Amino acid sequence: MFAIESDSSLFRTDDVLKSPNTLAENQVKSTVDNTPPTKPELMDEFRKDPDVLAVYGIIPYKSKGVDAYDWWILRCDIVDSISRDGGLDDYLYPNRGAIIGYGPFEGGYILVSVYDKDRNNVTSQDLDEMRSVFEKYATERGVSNLPIVFKCSDMGTYPEPDPEPPKPIPEFGVFISILIFAGLSGLISMKKQK
Repeated sequence: MFAIESDSSLFRTDDVLKSPNTLAENQVKSTVDNTPPTKPELMDEFRKDPDVLAVYGIIPYKSKGVDAYDWWILRCDIVDSISRDGGLDDYLYPNRGAIIGYGPFEGGYILVSVYDKDRNNVTSQDLDEMRSVFEKYATERGVSNLPIVFKCSDMGTYPEPDPEPPKPIPEFGVFISILIFAGLSGLISMKKQK
């Protein structure tokens, strides 16, 4: 069960599900209940993919529902904290690095997208340094062997970078998770005010 710390109170997933707002409660419950299980076997598949530069960690098995949802939220928290703190800013494209995005993905891992045109400029030392940033934030949350996949990708429909340093481009799943988290925070705030 994942706990959300807010001011002086600690809220757990099941506390949020007991919210007095029935519509929001049903939406949250549906989201939690329908979170698919993790897929530990994906790491072996990634190791065979020629576009994957590195695979680290182990995807823990989390069953469908609350366990998988809590794992999703935990990975979102790790990614959000890294982004907020600028932990990977030096590795972002077009700074000195080649990362064009990173975030948690269905199946239970964190994907780090590396700009394909810069793939030859990414060294094993760079990968180890980036991994250590993720591991630092994961360890602070009690997670070891965080599953991370560094995979090459083209820029796709991403716009050309501005001359100013970019912020990480969150993956769609992170955006949805942030929206859910913001909604849950609002529910918690409303609950505390009553």
